Amino acid sequence: MLAEECKKEGIKLFFYHSHLDWFQENYFPRGNTGQIAGRPASGDWYKYLDFMDGQLTELLTSYGEIGGIWFDGHWDKKDADWRLGKTYNLIQYLVKAAGYNSNFLLNVGPMPDGKIQPEFVNTLKEIGKWMEKNGETIYGTRGGPVSPRTWGVTTHKANKVFVHILNAEDLNLLIPDFGKKVKNITQFNTGVKLKFKQDAFGIAVSLPKEIIDETDTILVIEI
Repeated sequence: MLAEECKKEGIKLFFYHSHLDWFQENYFPRGNTGQIAGRPASGDWYKYLDFMDGQLTELLTSYGEIGGIWFDGHWDKKDADWRLGKTYNLIQYLVKAAGYNSNFLLNVGPMPDGKIQPEFVNTLKEIGKWMEKNGETIYGTRGGPVSPRTWGVTTHKANKVFVHILNAEDLNLLIPDFGKKVKNITQFNTGVKLKFKQDAFGIAVSLPKEIIDETDTILVIEI
């Protein structure tokens, strides 16, 4: 099996995934490339997206550690609702890359006239705007002392650990113990001090509802 051989040889496993599909019957309306694919002129687009999400879940959870995944093919139906926000958030992918101590590759190339496609420009501007405010928690950091969790990742620099809560499950966060005494915990953007308790089980932090950011709630732990 490919995943087993990659692990055996110390090779990271990456996947390529095509959003467009010429076979699955619910890929309808057909895109620019599937007009003569021989499929029926009917289908349920959102059932196809559910099918695609199921494929991605299988790829990313059934084969051990995955190095990364490349997406392609959504250009076949540029105006379709691909639910890309459910698949990935660019900003969150950037943060996760830093938390996993890895590199983040932006697949952005120029058009034949040398210009960047408008949708890419918008994405880069969005990332740039976010980095203007939060770049300190990414630039010059390394993966933090707490391994990636379902709620997010950590990065660190000098005596600061940045906690990136990408999926706030509730208003209480338990951060596993990482062997350092915590001086204080603040919200990154405002500097507001947060209530916390540190013991042998880890660091329990109370999260005021008003500080929760759907993209990334950032805390600063000073050690």
